[in-house]
Amino acid sequence: MANAEAKRAYDRVYSARWRAENPDHIALWRAENPDRVRLYVHKRRARKYAAENDGWTDADLAQRAEETDAYGCFWCGSDPGEDWHRDHIFPLSRGGSNRLENITISCAPCNLSKNARIAYEEWTPPIAEEPTP
Repeated sequence: MANAEAKRAYDRVYSARWRAENPDHIALWRAENPDRVRLYVHKRRARKYAAENDGWTDADLAQRAEETDAYGCFWCGSDPGEDWHRDHIFPLSRGGSNRLENITISCAPCNLSKNARIAYEEWTPPIAEEPTP
């Protein structure tokens, strides 16, 4: 046990020194790998909420969209283009899982306006809103 603690302490010091000596390396890697950064942030957030996870990837999400011909935004049907968002149908912060069946593709306006609200109870998708006279 003592050896494991000493190793962790050494690793912390080494990592901190390396980051101080190579400040541009991390920024460069993040700029060259935006998809991997986004996936890391997404999975880290799910771990934070201790959400159930089935290890899905963007390729799995794309395959499901291809199989179901669901390329548009899940909420409004518009084409999200290159700036598509992974949206939890039932929010992580409300006890939702990070399993593929709880993930959908949405456009930025729908996902950002939905936030952590439950659809049709606390938030109405734009396509489902009643027209005003």
